Amino acid sequence: MGARMEFSDVRGPYISEPQMLPGFGEKSGIYKVAAAEPQWLSRLGLSNDSQANQVDHGGVDRALCHYCADHYPRWNERYPDAGVVLEAGVLGENIASQGADEREVRIGDVYRIGEALVQVTQPRQPCAKVDARTGQPGLARAFMQEARMGWLYRVLEEGWIAPGPVIEVVERGDERWSVEACWRVLEDRRAPLDTMAELHGVEALAQHWKDQLVRRMDYWRGRA
Repeated sequence: MGARMEFSDVRGPYISEPQMLPGFGEKSGIYKVAAAEPQWLSRLGLSNDSQANQVDHGGVDRALCHYCADHYPRWNERYPDAGVVLEAGVLGENIASQGADEREVRIGDVYRIGEALVQVTQPRQPCAKVDARTGQPGLARAFMQEARMGWLYRVLEEGWIAPGPVIEVVERGDERWSVEACWRVLEDRRAPLDTMAELHGVEALAQHWKDQLVRRMDYWRGRA
């Protein structure tokens, strides 16, 4: 199991109906609210949740989004003029918790959240919609620079998630591949070939990123 890791003060699940996002001319599912009743988590996500853009969001490797709420005080201090209070749920996550963060959570970790069994597949890659939602240009970029972006899950066993669920750590992934370590490779288009190959070999990594790594490795091998 490796080092003990815990999640505390678990909040959510957060769900949404698509709403128009200022400046984008399209709807987004980023406007999450806390569910008042248990939500069914299927292979494609929570029963009453939505992703308006299903090309860049959602799917079996991105069924659920988790964010470490310990980061929020940092963001509020840094961005006091944001258009909203930066607090659990506001960044479009489905689950927020204190304790374990991107340095501890690993690709391949398996957790029991309520009745559902989920596996960490990748870091979240926030986009400019985070900036639009919060009224704070550059916030998404700061998430990525500091590797404080949260992470995504695939669903291994469907089940109900009640408000304020308990999270049980069932299995740990490879200790070399925390969410943060994974992101540092994914964001670096000039990462060493052997490092990219090692990350590509992590079975639990989302297929989208496996494909990206193959393209990058092929490119650099061609250049060589």
